[in-house]
Amino acid sequence: MLYPYLLILVAVCRGNTYTNAVKCQGAVTIGTCAKVGGSIGSGGALTIGSNVQLSGGVFQSVGAMSVHNNVSMYANRVDVGGALTIGDLDRVQVKEVLHATGAVTLGAYTNVSGTVNTLGPFTKGQGTSCTDSQNKPCETSDKKVGIVVPDFNIYIQRDVPTMENCGSFELDDKRHDPLLYGTYTHSAAWSLPYGENMTFSGEFNDQWVIYIGGAANIAGNIELIGEARARNIYWVVHGTFTTLAHSTFWGNVISVGAINIGNSATVFGSLHSSGGACNIGALATVQVMHLP
Repeated sequence: MLYPYLLILVAVCRGNTYTNAVKCQGAVTIGTCAKVGGSIGSGGALTIGSNVQLSGGVFQSVGAMSVHNNVSMYANRVDVGGALTIGDLDRVQVKEVLHATGAVTLGAYTNVSGTVNTLGPFTKGQGTSCTDSQNKPCETSDKKVGIVVPDFNIYIQRDVPTMENCGSFELDDKRHDPLLYGTYTHSAAWSLPYGENMTFSGEFNDQWVIYIGGAANIAGNIELIGEARARNIYWVVHGTFTTLAHSTFWGNVISVGAINIGNSATVFGSLHSSGGACNIGALATVQVMHLP
């Protein structure tokens, strides 16, 4: 069997699915001026560059989290398994609580709204405001930190639908035609060259599974027509997944290797790596597509 590491559970060609957050087993780096809409989970450090815009449900890192200057971040919850450093002129809004097992340092003229719970020292820079939802000082006094460690392997176990009786095709045989719902496979590394488009065509609940037996390199553009939805397209990659600069990609990536999103690239979908780091390039956009 080409993909023995996958445990496939759901046997449907058409039907509603759910979209997970962006999570990677290794460190996660968000480049300067990038935009990410969706939760972020890092199995190592989480580094967020300057002038980044983040909006999501939960931000989690097993290691330290570093937020550079002039960042906008909105989250329900933040869990950091180490020190948290927030830069100058940042705007951070957390609905529930911000947990950190290490020191929390807020830069100058930064605005933080939410409860901060840390086992380490808490330091605020000049002109910084930090208040909870009741406009009280944000730091808690009980020093109880509950870090939720992201589970990365669960994506391989539950997310990919089986496609029984839905059609199975060699990917390169169909790459120049609109891809109808079904399973498409390629047993080795695969690339979509610059200037070439790949189109998915279908109804609202149609689903596609793309199996790549090696690394995947996207330099061209992915397009959707009809009622095809990014949340119903699954790219299972047995290697590193890369989109090059200025490319457009639709779908959910489940990779056993690193994930690299090029500068100014756009991703509509989710990024999951069970065995590597994730790097989001400068000026790139990653927008997790949730269910309606």
